[in-house]
Amino acid sequence: MNPPTKIISSETDDNLFLPNSCDVYTVFLGILVTELLAFVFVLVPLTDWDYTKLVTDLAMVSLFMQWVTLGSMGLLCLVRRWLSHNNIIAAFITYLLILMMTWLVSEIAWRLNLSSSSHYLLLGRNLGISAIISAIALRYFYVQFQWKKETKANANSRAQALQARIRPHFLFNSMNTIASLIRFQPEKAEYVVEEFAELFRASLADTKTFVTFKKELTLCQQYLDIEALRFGGRLQLVWKVDNIP
Repeated sequence: MNPPTKIISSETDDNLFLPNSCDVYTVFLGILVTELLAFVFVLVPLTDWDYTKLVTDLAMVSLFMQWVTLGSMGLLCLVRRWLSHNNIIAAFITYLLILMMTWLVSEIAWRLNLSSSSHYLLLGRNLGISAIISAIALRYFYVQFQWKKETKANANSRAQALQARIRPHFLFNSMNTIASLIRFQPEKAEYVVEEFAELFRASLADTKTFVTFKKELTLCQQYLDIEALRFGGRLQLVWKVDNIP
């Protein structure tokens, strides 16, 4: 009896439209995009090439924006598991967390005299910019999530349609192979029945779950073992899977 297959679960990532803020690659992209936005905010009001002022402004804006980005991503990483049940609630909570982090960093910046603007002007400007950028980002993430979901659904539909066309032919050919072996090679016929039962059981499994590569390779070998009885020497295959984990 084969040991149970370990299923890799990705239910949260499949149901939630937000990128995984716990992932290092996602954090790196967040830092990179934030830094590009900081460059834009510094270059837009630029009137002359005062490099000292340019570097100083870029450092201050980058520091502020990176704290907002990293703080927001950290909070989202902590609450991610509770956001996967409803994308509308997830978007609302995410929006509030980003604005809350923007307000907190703005308050710290004002109390440390890092800005020459008045208190309410600083808060209003930063919260307004954060609200607009966050809304655009959330909209982008949702559209991308819907596109990936639709692409995956279309791929599954095509795969199921192909399976529906192939399965009757394989079933018919397998039955003929078993019938031809029963009289003269009953042991081999029994082996084919067991292999066929294993393949049929796998075809009835949930296609949304993942299986290990070893299990998938075993199923392919079982399928080809049955086909080899029908094709004989015409079916030749060389396996090159040593480097695949």
